[in-house]
Amino acid sequence: MSLNIDTNDFNIKVKSAIKFLQNGDKVKVTIRFRRMRELTHVNLGEDLMKRFCDAVAEYGGSDKPSKLEGRNYAVVLSPKK
Repeated sequence: MSLNIDTNDFNIKVKSAIKFLQNGDKVKVTIRFRRMRELTHVNLGEDLMKRFCDAVAEYGGSDKPSKLEGRNYAVVLSPKK
């Protein structure tokens, strides 16, 4: 995903993640900061990641907190048992 993802695209990614989590698979969610000026707004990436995790919270959650690795902000979601 990117910081300026549209609402419908976001909802499609949430539905795909829910489908994978229901099958018992792990899902890696990555927000990519394409430009260096986007890295100055890491808080927007955190908000987007929190919104995504809240949308799939019923089906799975993260074991570790999300972290910034270079230009990517990533988290791995595991299915609930």
